[in-house]
Amino acid sequence: MNSILFKKLWDLSYPYLVPITHLYKIQYPTRWLRIHSLPSSKRYPTNKNEEQLLLARQNQLFNDLIGSNNAFFIVVGLFDSQKVGKVYSQYDFQQFTQIDLSKQFPTEYDETSHYTCLFSLHYWQDHNYDEMLLDIANDNSRATFVSFTKNILIAPYDGGIDIIFATPKERNLYKKRYQDWLSHRSDGL
Repeated sequence: MNSILFKKLWDLSYPYLVPITHLYKIQYPTRWLRIHSLPSSKRYPTNKNEEQLLLARQNQLFNDLIGSNNAFFIVVGLFDSQKVGKVYSQYDFQQFTQIDLSKQFPTEYDETSHYTCLFSLHYWQDHNYDEMLLDIANDNSRATFVSFTKNILIAPYDGGIDIIFATPKERNLYKKRYQDWLSHRSDGL
């Protein structure tokens, strides 16, 4: 897939959404769900057992949401002169847009600052992305996993995974399915 087609698919599926992961829940609050990767909403794994639990939960979610051998895209964003992180260097990324953050978010960025968005096509295989998921879980990088066929955004972070579903009904189905992995807070954080 080329960058022009990817940009069209992104804009059709997620109009006006800048691929910055913390913005997803703001743009799509009724379709958003947060799943915690560790019990008691623990943020970071501190030993191998916790890493294995985190990976087991996240791989189970990805298998459930994307499915084995199904196509998805990894989307990463780079601020200004930032380079693609080591964990992503093995993948072939293409740029699909560059955003002037000072124009898009003038109250947050008063100086010219650019955010370059890249994508890479993949096919889900259980545990093939463990190194990347651990890198994200340890707050070393960010990425979004996108399936246009399922109309879903999956954004792991240091503590869990934010998911934007196609509909609120689908979100509610997964909320029930993974209720033991949810926050007890009323705001879902």
